[in-house]
Amino acid sequence: MITIVLQSWEEGLKKVDLSLLQVSLLKLPLREAKANVDALLDNQTVYLTTADLNIASLFQTKATELGAICHVENEHVMLSF
Repeated sequence: MITIVLQSWEEGLKKVDLSLLQVSLLKLPLREAKANVDALLDNQTVYLTTADLNIASLFQTKATELGAICHVENEHVMLSF
């Protein structure tokens, strides 16, 4: 399983878009996606999982564009872009 780690956020974070990104790419329920964004805003690290490395990489790229600070962990390998 691949883990996407949302560590922090930059000023101007597009909260709604980050929630919708989780719904569209990771197929999370909107309520859970919003709770993840709220936790991130409360300075909590959020861990998301997927089985698809391409989806994880795409999520990371788009989340970074939205103002999230995140990285992808593939078991023992950490990918940063």
